[in-house]
Amino acid sequence: MSAEVQEEFHDFKQGIEAEKQIGQASWSELMRPGIRNRLVIGIVLQFFQQWTGINAVMYYSSSLFIAMGIPKETAITVNVVIQSLVNVFGTFPGMYLIERAGRTKLLKWGGLGMATCMWLLVLFVNLFQSTVGMPGDKITADTLVPGSARAFSIIAVLCMYAYVLCFASTWGPVVWVYQSEIFPLRVRGKEALGASQYAVFGCTGLAMAAYVQVAVPETKGTTLEAMDVVFGFTGVGGKGAAGELKA
Repeated sequence: MSAEVQEEFHDFKQGIEAEKQIGQASWSELMRPGIRNRLVIGIVLQFFQQWTGINAVMYYSSSLFIAMGIPKETAITVNVVIQSLVNVFGTFPGMYLIERAGRTKLLKWGGLGMATCMWLLVLFVNLFQSTVGMPGDKITADTLVPGSARAFSIIAVLCMYAYVLCFASTWGPVVWVYQSEIFPLRVRGKEALGASQYAVFGCTGLAMAAYVQVAVPETKGTTLEAMDVVFGFTGVGGKGAAGELKA
């Protein structure tokens, strides 16, 4: 064991002993200045991590590739394999840079990188479809695709993989590392709910049922034309869809 590791282990052990002497935090301490802001940061970072779109990219990118004329078998198999490999090996740059570049710098540049990849993806997919002259749901592997359109599709695919690489090396792992180290040990016990976390999901289920009971109209047996009546839409000029149909 190197001297650096021994020193870090010693500091960690001292920290645990100090936290034991202080005791466990109360629930109210989570709302105290210095802890509350850390709690908010952890929640917001988790929110943004989920809204990066990584799940949509990983699960539905094959549909996008099919819409660009890539054969279905290739889009489903080869794309999934390549995407998974990029996701796995993309974590290694993050592991290398997290102690060299810092957490916030990786998060900041990772967000900008993913945003750029998504904007470029949208641009080149639209360029591909406009060059081919038909929407994506009409394009098949047998569609005659000009050379320039094929180039646009290749760039779009590369943008997708670049996005996965950006996520895997920044927002994927860094958020978990960051939130695991910002809280003092006496507070972590309150935030680690254990089996009680499922009670939170139970409360969510109650909230779901209550919302449906109060705010969600029944649509069973309702035609599309009558939906405006169900939801109280009066339409332009005060006439609803049902009134327009009768007229």
